[in-house]
Amino acid sequence: MADTKVDKWLEGTTYGPVMKQTDLYLLGAALTINPILSGDHPDVKISFNVASGEIAATNPKTDEELEWAPFQEQPAVLPRCTTLYILCKQTPWCIHVENRTGVTVKVRTDLGWHHL
Repeated sequence: MADTKVDKWLEGTTYGPVMKQTDLYLLGAALTINPILSGDHPDVKISFNVASGEIAATNPKTDEELEWAPFQEQPAVLPRCTTLYILCKQTPWCIHVENRTGVTVKVRTDLGWHHL
């Protein structure tokens, strides 16, 4: 039987525990940002239109447009959490993102756009 490895950014609400802020603090857990959001993914680059809220995904190697849907339900950070506060040098406020089933890439981009 071949070794099967599960991608840690697997989409879905039943993958891994969803932690609250207190749990993360007590465990001393450091959050890892999904490479799609941080821009570090080798095969996917997302472009976000601040004016319209439209998001496009492309392959940076070939400039081929990719379907955005498969990436939307991936967790925004690991460990999965219910609340994120995003601080950014370009805005004078913090962006609060919350979802009781876990903050996903889609929730982060949708709610983040509404704050802009």
